[in-house]
Amino acid sequence: MNGFGSAKKRWIAALLATVLLLLTWTVPAVAETFSAVVTADSMAVYAEPSMSRQLGTLEKYTVVRVTGYSTTVAKITYGGNTGYARISDMKRVDAVAKRAVVNAAAPVYRQPQADGASVKVPAGTRLYVLAESGEWAMVEKNGVVGYMKSAALTQADENWTTPSAAPTEATTTNGNGITIREYSAVATQKTRVYKAASTKSKSLGTLSAGQQVTVQATSSDGWAYITLAGRHGYCQLANLQEGTASATLAPEPTATAPRGQSGSVTRSKLPVYKSASTASKKLGTLKKGQIVNVIQVRNGWAYIELNGNYGYCAAKGIATDDSEVPSGFKLAGNVSATVISSEARVYATPGTGSESAAVKLGAEVVVYAYSDSWACVVQNGKYGFIPIKLLSKKEYAAIDSDGSALQTLLKALLVGGYYDAVPSTSYNAAAIAAIKRFQSACGLEQSGVADQTLQRILFGGYAPVSGMLYKALSSGDKSDSVSRLQARLYALGYLSKTTSLDGEYGTTTVSAVKLFQSASGITATGSADTATLKALYSTEARKLPDGSKPADGTTTSTTTTSNSTYLDSVPNGLASTTSSYSESMSRAEKLEYVIYLAQSKLGRPYVYGATGPDKFDCSGLTTWAFKAVGVSLKRSAYAQGYDETFTKIEGASNLKRGDIVFFNTISDSDLSDHAGIYIGSGYFIHASSGGHRVVVSNLTTGYYARVFSWGRRIL
Repeated sequence: MNGFGSAKKRWIAALLATVLLLLTWTVPAVAETFSAVVTADSMAVYAEPSMSRQLGTLEKYTVVRVTGYSTTVAKITYGGNTGYARISDMKRVDAVAKRAVVNAAAPVYRQPQADGASVKVPAGTRLYVLAESGEWAMVEKNGVVGYMKSAALTQADENWTTPSAAPTEATTTNGNGITIREYSAVATQKTRVYKAASTKSKSLGTLSAGQQVTVQATSSDGWAYITLAGRHGYCQLANLQEGTASATLAPEPTATAPRGQSGSVTRSKLPVYKSASTASKKLGTLKKGQIVNVIQVRNGWAYIELNGNYGYCAAKGIATDDSEVPSGFKLAGNVSATVISSEARVYATPGTGSESAAVKLGAEVVVYAYSDSWACVVQNGKYGFIPIKLLSKKEYAAIDSDGSALQTLLKALLVGGYYDAVPSTSYNAAAIAAIKRFQSACGLEQSGVADQTLQRILFGGYAPVSGMLYKALSSGDKSDSVSRLQARLYALGYLSKTTSLDGEYGTTTVSAVKLFQSASGITATGSADTATLKALYSTEARKLPDGSKPADGTTTSTTTTSNSTYLDSVPNGLASTTSSYSESMSRAEKLEYVIYLAQSKLGRPYVYGATGPDKFDCSGLTTWAFKAVGVSLKRSAYAQGYDETFTKIEGASNLKRGDIVFFNTISDSDLSDHAGIYIGSGYFIHASSGGHRVVVSNLTTGYYARVFSWGRRIL
């Protein structure tokens, strides 16, 4: 079989993604079910065996599962959907493909790339080869397609039995506690979707209550692997209910939809039925202003499509021309937008002189039509008008991890008076606190995750400014605002000790403010007025000039007594002598090499956001040292401290040499703001902002004993 390039373009990503989740190609045997490949240029897929209602089309080389057939018609499943197609448009895979056997356990890849996602299949696995090119073979088993190295395959005897497969509704459980079962489900409440089966993984978005998804597998620890509109993710199984949505039609994967005439719903509520009869099953309800694809109108019924779903509704409830659109407006096509100004109002007509009502900042609206200046929106089945400049439809990915997008976000939050540190790529405690402050100011849920709504408001040009920028702080004040002022001065170098961040506007804070005012060309009064605060919360804010001393001084002791907060050498008996590394080392030897690397950096400068090799922040040092022995750590102290991948060590007395230790050095809701590497006898090596360098400190006495949280055993 030739045409490897063409077949590659038809790679079925959703199905292989399921395979990678389940880590198995083993399914129950059902002899009457087999795989087929589309051989026609395109194959029409219908809703009934009579082939009177077309659902869509599938392209040439698409692999489907045939679960039943007659002389001319086959019942098929593809991507979780069932339909009917002409037998003449397809051929059995076992009739056109080579049979092969995996000669040794080998990986099957999502793409013909050895560095891509893969799952290993055992020796002896029987499968079909659809195409070959160079060292790669495109293989199929039970309707699943992937890529393997041809060298891992041996051509099989032409008489071996056709591979068996499972019907769509089959259920099986593998040894990892994963139940393989595909069915439709509805979200019973607002539910977050994650990239992996963990609430600590990247958030992909949120399901609305009543939204329908396809569940492909479930795990014994309460996770569901789902698909929605071709996208995959994980959510809590407890938040899903098996069945079909009874509300508005929800999107789900489907074959390519035939297009018809665009139409808009003119009724406040328009029921949609499975067939052209009110006695048939009700599929959902459309709302006024929604735009649908009208495929056919017959006998008073409109056959429509919306987001891949099909049904029938009363034709008189659909306007298929622009008669319902206000003069001078164009249909928008159900564009979702966010209100980005707290001053926004919705008007009865496109003009500020008409009757109006307030609309909440961050509210989601559906834009039905638009002009140069106004958006015609639909809320609760009613039309209204909002100035288009007060809405945003720009798409943003949620930010809840390290990266350049986070740094851009933090710069905007800094200027708005919400962020106190130096903007970086680290999703740490300071970043989360700033995001929550902005969410609070906007009346949003304080999740600490910068979702699309937050970013639309923040970057929309009308974001609220923090009251922090309009404070008048002076000597004698004691408040959270003073703590934030001190944190900002600390980030810029005017304060050097975390013990100075006490929330009390004393003589040290007065001196630090004077230092900043002098460096910024502001009259040095020592009081933080509006002009001083706006200068502080600027991306151009002046750092402590070189050669100047912070208001609280700096520690430069090089003694090695146990009474010193910062030591510039390792106490006797605790230094590592393991100066080289090999992969064959034992766990203990690798930890000794980690400690050797950390101690070799004593005295190197502390620089926020730095990861070595000549300057570090706290988590930068731990990340750099453990990377040398093949361990990848998360970037921030917060992420490392809460990373459940590694065993948590409660109590300093239970620590072992080479553990990472974490401290609560900032007054906020989390307990992991600082990190270091434990070397025994109560000592640890860390990049200290207070000491301005990499130092050794003791966690059993003094400051670090008070703020110690826990440890993590990495190896």
